[in-house]
Order: sequence, then structure tokens, then C-alpha cells
Amino acid sequence: RNSPLEEKREYNPAPFLPSLPPMGASAGKHAFELDARPVENFYKVGSKLGSGKFATTYAAIRRADARPVAVKVLEKSHQKFKRDSALAEIASMARLGDGHPNCVTMLCCFEDDLSISVVVELVPGGELLDRISGNRCLPERHAAGIIQQVLSGVEFLHSVGITHRDLKPSNILFVSKDPESPDYNRVKICDYGLAHQSRVSGIRALVKSADPMSTMCGSPLYMAPEIARSVIRCRQSKDEISEPYTNLVDVWSCGVILYVMVCGYQPFTQWVDLVHCEVPFDHPEFASVSREAKDFISTLLSEDTRRPSATRALKHAWLEDFVVAPAEPVASARDQQPKGVRGIKSRIRHAISAPLRQRTPRRLEGDGGSSFGSSLIMSPHDAQDIILRGRRTDDASFSPTDSGGATGSGGTFWSSKS
Repeated sequence: RNSPLEEKREYNPAPFLPSLPPMGASAGKHAFELDARPVENFYKVGSKLGSGKFATTYAAIRRADARPVAVKVLEKSHQKFKRDSALAEIASMARLGDGHPNCVTMLCCFEDDLSISVVVELVPGGELLDRISGNRCLPERHAAGIIQQVLSGVEFLHSVGITHRDLKPSNILFVSKDPESPDYNRVKICDYGLAHQSRVSGIRALVKSADPMSTMCGSPLYMAPEIARSVIRCRQSKDEISEPYTNLVDVWSCGVILYVMVCGYQPFTQWVDLVHCEVPFDHPEFASVSREAKDFISTLLSEDTRRPSATRALKHAWLEDFVVAPAEPVASARDQQPKGVRGIKSRIRHAISAPLRQRTPRRLEGDGGSSFGSSLIMSPHDAQDIILRGRRTDDASFSPTDSGGATGSGGTFWSSKS
């Protein structure tokens, strides 16, 4: 039986594979070419893996060598399709070149009258939050191995001039689901829909002040305080002028991810706590967490003027004390949990006050968001209303949008400013 894509076009085999030209830091905004030939010439597209608001992902096999891949298809007939937004994400992925062991890379991309098809490596091991959702928390050794890989991937992204800006458990994928596989605990960063392309790369891109950004974007529960403060100023000043920030916002997100891994709770459920960088360590789970681990979390979740780069963070004593976590599976604690103890996903949902949890975010027309992601988007006005509620009441907290995915960890916020 033909795949959904093959039903549209006649198959014409080709003897060679398409490839993208290298994209340097000085290349143009969209300095690459989309192959005009049918994707089916080179890939046998099979079953659907999943679908979001703008894209459908299929499993596929590369005809030349039978390599399993994933193909994201963006239908141009979709009312929300924006070619420029799709090209922006493709351009970010093209910058990765041959890639990094902890970053999902793009193999090639195609365009015809009906759709844009992006071929990426297949990472079938599931999301980080899915892996740990049945446990109250992860052992330090496992958490150290995971965050070490994430920071290594972030260091690479920053070295090529890419700031991810939306790091969260749903955007960290495991390579394998097989506990016997050596790749069982290996992770990769995915989803570059909110990524920023710097005008510089290499050593210059690792400098904190290089090419600052100002767009207010990210997932509220993982958003750095310098962005959150800009949202407040934006609303109070009646315009969208925001202070610049750097790629250190990715390091902050890594700190939140590590906090969730070691204790199973979100560090910030009140915007006022976030903007003041007040990290709580009062959950009972922290009684068994080492002082070095808490020091590392505090270091990552510090003000941007004191926050380390990804390169410096990788040299922290806590990480150097641990090797990458062994490949044994983490035993599920789901059945051993006392009555009333919620799993991580449920904890995150219930940390949000009911009135704010019921808010329906709206997507801004003409925003600079990605066409690939499934996250919903809230406007600066909505975000500011949430912040003000959090400052007025004790029970009001973040109102992350429901992404409709498996994380329960909040959707993505994106302003109308690009």
C-alpha cells in the first residue's frame, strides 16, 4: 500500500541523494535550497508517527541505505501555514551542519506545490518527562548524566550561533526505549521553532554579550527571569520595548529541567518568585539531594550577570564527580508511591491555580513562531495579566498553555515582536 505522500505523486527513482549546501554564520537569512524533487524519490514514507497543529510526522526509510528517519510534512493548504516561519526553523537546523551527538539534526528538505517536507534523524526513545513521570524523582547519577548531555548540546548550539529559547522536558528526546541498548540514556535536543540565529559563530558566539536578543518568547515554566521582567515592562509601558538578553536563557532552562529531575516539582509557580530568582529547596525530596547538586542548581538559576555559560557549567564539580549514567533502566516508583502522591506531570498541572489553568491562550496572527511546534501561544497582554495576578494573590501562578502534548509542562509564549 502506498504511503499518504506517495499517493499524491508518481514515483521516479533517482540515483543520488539531495543535500543542503553548508551554511556559515555569514550566510543569508535563508541561504539554502529546498530540493524540488519528490521526497519519495529518496525516502519510502510509511506510517504516521504523530501530528501537531501545523505538521504531520511520518516514519520513513532512506532508500539508499535503509536508514530509519522521520519526515515532517507541512501542508501549504493549512490556514496557519507561513513559509517564512518554516524556512526560519529550517535555517536554524541547517546551521548545525553534521550536528552534535546531543542535538537532533536535519538531513535534507524538499518543497513542492503542496508541502514542505523536512527529513530529520529518527529519535524514538520518547520525551524526558515521559521517562521519569512514573518516578517521584531521578537519582542524582541519572540526572547528572542527562543534564551533562543537554548542556553539551547547548554549548554546541551556542558555538554555531544558535540560541534555542525553548528548552524543556518535551524538547529533550531519548535515543532508545530499549533498556539493553547503549543509547538508552542518551538524549538529544529537538524543536528549533523558537531558535535565534546569531550574526556570529564560533568563539565569538560564546561571549555573553554577543548579538543580544529582545524577542519575548519561551515556555513560562522554563522562561528566564530577564525575559519575564521584559514582559512586565512591556505591559506597564504600553509598548513592546524589551531589554536585550543573551544565550544564557538556555542555561537557565537547563537549571529548571535539572530541578524537576531531582525533586519532581517545578521551582517557580509564582511569577514574582521567578523574577527575583528565589529558588526553593524545601521539598522533602531535597533531603537526600547532595549539597553539591543544590549548589549547581542555584548556579544555573542565578541572575544572568552571575549565570555561567554552558561551557563553564560543564566544569562544575558536581558534574565532574559523575560519569554518564549507566544504561540500566530507572525502576518505576509508580506502584510504590504513598496514596496522594502525584506523579511529575500531575504535580505540574496541580501547581497551577484553577482559574489560570482554564484560561484559553490565543495565537497571534503574523507572529514569528514556528510552523513545526504543537505548543500554543499567548500574547504579551495575556502574560502580563497572569504576572499581575501572581503578584496580587498567593495562589496565582504561571498559566502555561496546554500544549496538548505529553508533558503537561506548559506551552510556548511568543510575542508579536520578531
